[in-house]
Amino acid sequence: MRTANPSRATLDKATDENFPVAPFFLPRAWRDDLMAVYGFARLVDDIGDGDLAPGGADARHLGVAAADADDRLVMLDAFEADLRRVFDGTPRHPLLVALQPTVRRCALTPEPFLGLIAANRQDQRVRRYETYEDLLAYCELSANPVGRLVLGITGTTSPERVRRSDAICTALQIVEHLQDVKEDLGRDRIYLPGRGHVPIPCHTGRSGRPHGERLGARPGRVRSGTRRVVAE
Repeated sequence: MRTANPSRATLDKATDENFPVAPFFLPRAWRDDLMAVYGFARLVDDIGDGDLAPGGADARHLGVAAADADDRLVMLDAFEADLRRVFDGTPRHPLLVALQPTVRRCALTPEPFLGLIAANRQDQRVRRYETYEDLLAYCELSANPVGRLVLGITGTTSPERVRRSDAICTALQIVEHLQDVKEDLGRDRIYLPGRGHVPIPCHTGRSGRPHGERLGARPGRVRSGTRRVVAE
């Protein structure tokens, strides 16, 4: 259940993630910085998925009129503008205010954050992926920036670690897509590559009636590609 504080409610979602966001055995400073980055990443995904706390507080923080609060692209544009203030001004949203000390302390750059925003914009415009390469390009925006931010927080960035981190993050993102096929279809999104796929009956919509959708043929290509990046 949402708390009365939308920002607190966003951070509380960390307990529902597939992996611990800030494990107790890490240094306290790292845990605090990881939670600050999580607040950003969770909020941008909630904007992209239309899963913001009711009441419009996030839109007000971002200076978005109530009439536009349900327009995800407008919200993402406003969120990006506020993110840029993290680097050169004073942000408005409480989660971005909390992010600013982490950005400064760890010398984080805008690019990984902008990548996550770009992934959510793409989710509004792209509903299907024709090739495995298209899916990998999406993961470059939606997943790999997270690993790069973790490396920045821990002060462990190097070219080889970035390469390995990208491979791990891409693999985990694809595994999540395989896990969340039904949930994604409910949002009219199919991430599994579609070229050569065969219709698979699935239940969707309020009626629950079977409906043929091209969820994925060539699953072997997805599995083998995922195994390859996991092997990194």
